[in-house]
Amino acid sequence: MPQDKFPLFSAKFGDRLRWVRLRRGLSQADLGGTASTASSWEKEGKRPREDKWQGIEDKLGLSWTFVSTGTPALDADYDFIREYRNVIDFVGAPRGVAERLGMPEEPVSDRLEEPDNFGQAWMTPNQVPVISWARAGAATSYEEIPKDWQRRIFTMCKTPGAFGIEVEGDSMAPEFRPGDVVVVMPETEPRNQVPVVVKLKDDGVLLKIFTRSRDGGQITLSSINPAYPALIYGPEDFHWIYPVHSATRGYWK
Repeated sequence: MPQDKFPLFSAKFGDRLRWVRLRRGLSQADLGGTASTASSWEKEGKRPREDKWQGIEDKLGLSWTFVSTGTPALDADYDFIREYRNVIDFVGAPRGVAERLGMPEEPVSDRLEEPDNFGQAWMTPNQVPVISWARAGAATSYEEIPKDWQRRIFTMCKTPGAFGIEVEGDSMAPEFRPGDVVVVMPETEPRNQVPVVVKLKDDGVLLKIFTRSRDGGQITLSSINPAYPALIYGPEDFHWIYPVHSATRGYWK
């Protein structure tokens, strides 16, 4: 059973921390302290001091319990696991997680041979296609996204159908700048306070911070740049809403 080779459920703290960090698009230094300190957490399995836990939770958007032990404790932890449903169908899930999320406890891979490289494969960057902002705005559904991709980039995103969009405008500066490429996940439900790319029915494409009201009837799109006010819509106002997995900054094309 390769379940323990899948970093999310690995008994090794360092493997899980690195795997989650990369999928959040963060550097080692982003976790707090120095890159060398974070490297010792990931490569040597050393545990951060207790005063670092909250900062790591905030950066990763996951509970420290989940990051440190692999046992989900918050809704956000389970939401994160759901993003990798296709992987978990292969490796199986721990009993508690399988029961809560309706996922298989027994992996499909039990019927396959030589699964030893599975964990390594999921630590390897993936290539995804990139389209321009204008071409993304021309599509009202994923099926209409142009398939004559001009270029590809490497990413740690493994979500099926993921693709990159080249950013235009400065409403999300300085976090996202014109020319950056954001990798979006068409098959993933957005979470509150995460960046998304949306296609509005009566407008173009926007990159914003997503917030859904408790009753689901209102969606607020906020900018990082304070010069741009928040925008409020209903769910019916969108053709699609794709969460951002990560972003890359291009300095040379």
